[in-house]
Amino acid sequence: MKATLKVITPKDAEKLLGRNTINRSVRSRRVDQYAKQIKDGQWRVTGEAIKVANDGTLLDGQHRLLAVIKAGIPAEFFVVDGLDPEVFKVLDSGLSRTNGDALGSLGFGDPKEVGAIAKLVIGVQAGINPNNTELMSLISRTDIINFCEAHRELITQALKDCRVVHRQLAGSFSAWGALYILCALTHKDGGSRIREFLNSVSEGANLNVGDPRLALRNWLVRHPRIDRGVGRAEHLGTYLSVYRNFAVGTPIQRLRTHDVNKGMPDIPHRW
Repeated sequence: MKATLKVITPKDAEKLLGRNTINRSVRSRRVDQYAKQIKDGQWRVTGEAIKVANDGTLLDGQHRLLAVIKAGIPAEFFVVDGLDPEVFKVLDSGLSRTNGDALGSLGFGDPKEVGAIAKLVIGVQAGINPNNTELMSLISRTDIINFCEAHRELITQALKDCRVVHRQLAGSFSAWGALYILCALTHKDGGSRIREFLNSVSEGANLNVGDPRLALRNWLVRHPRIDRGVGRAEHLGTYLSVYRNFAVGTPIQRLRTHDVNKGMPDIPHRW
């Protein structure tokens, strides 16, 4: 058995895939995700290797090799040659490393929630419907980590402030967090405006009929948590709709769940 660090070209990938006789069915979304990382310069060499048996059979790595072909540019990989073909039976039997695992190792509190919030924000900023799992899967772990590292202080503050409104009114914690960060980044105010908004929604004091914040409180009575009919994407779209109406002074008598298939409401740049 021999391990070598190699630059794999699209032609090399085609040759290796010609020996692919026992690999699993191709998951096109994974190929797209890897190809995007390669084209964006985000692909990094890890301990995970492309594995080849001593009879030349490709045991592991078909998605990465297909991604090289799709990207059309070379990428660097560890390649392990000379393995017993029986190794295929025990490949990938362990648990996959999650975004939360990676963020936790970087010192983020509530890493699973942070990962979900960051992915929502990145998706909305890219104009992706968060319910489109195929497009959302193209948001890589590197994208999420880079975003979180760039906005670490804001994310920490968002978690703190969103816990308050979530304890009071429930809803979707990741949607509250995404709302907070999207508004803070739009206004470039460190979250002061969205914090004021969330506090008034949470407390519910002096809210009159027609006030979008009161409409949101009443909506949350009907949809306190994510369920089959209203997921976190719909929660986020509804929160954004309320925030927009409040910011521009448009009253709401009875709030309806936002249809995310029509796009997410934009955030006014001027308060």
